[in-house]
Amino acid sequence: PNWRQKRWPLPHFARLMHLIQSTCPARFFLLGIKEELKLGEALLHFYSRPEAHSLMGRTRPGELAAVVRRLDLVVSNDTGTLHLAALLGVSTVALFGPTSERKWAPPGPFRAITSNGCDCRPCYYLSSMPPCGDRFRCLSEISPDKVLAAVKAIRGISEK
Repeated sequence: PNWRQKRWPLPHFARLMHLIQSTCPARFFLLGIKEELKLGEALLHFYSRPEAHSLMGRTRPGELAAVVRRLDLVVSNDTGTLHLAALLGVSTVALFGPTSERKWAPPGPFRAITSNGCDCRPCYYLSSMPPCGDRFRCLSEISPDKVLAAVKAIRGISEK
């Protein structure tokens, strides 16, 4: 019931994909469970370019690990797939809103992105979240440009 509050807005993900594509050629793979298919479809609607492929709901755990292992980079909310990528040694950029990057940061090549202006974060505690009067701005205020800077840093791409 708390996963919705841990999601970076889909238009932000689409904007990030455009920014990455303008920096270097890239292919994008959307990963998730079958209950998230509508999210994947919405993101593909926002991005609407042939470089994006949805594998949402199509991979079993072993298959997911095989796919993730072949990726150069994973940009993700605080999810199991993020932690799987880190465990497999894949570079990760993670978006932390209501959860604590200090507590939940995965090992390995990793960049945590958080909002600077939310004094109430982290609010996630023992698998529950209090009602949020700020509409989870801790995630919505993380800009695609800030995430792109982390992507470039972890990939060793210099700013121009």
